[in-house]
Amino acid sequence: MSKLRKCRKKYGSLQAVSKELHIDASHLSRIERGTQIPSPDLAERLSNFFCGEISEMEILYPERFTSVSPKPSLRKTTEPEVIR
Repeated sequence: MSKLRKCRKKYGSLQAVSKELHIDASHLSRIERGTQIPSPDLAERLSNFFCGEISEMEILYPERFTSVSPKPSLRKTTEPEVIR
């Protein structure tokens, strides 16, 4: 779940927040899912609406702020067997 969606859920439903921001709910949903990039003006309005809990940069460039946990290695960590 994106940080934007987490913030939005604290403040209300998709419809309620989009109505407050005077945008279409489907537009906000696409931004939350990362399939659409908001305008800089809308990113600023979203950040202000959420009282700075999420920055404009996090809204405009969410991929730069996601922390991806490294996947565990599938390789064995034991020493290789020596054949003589």
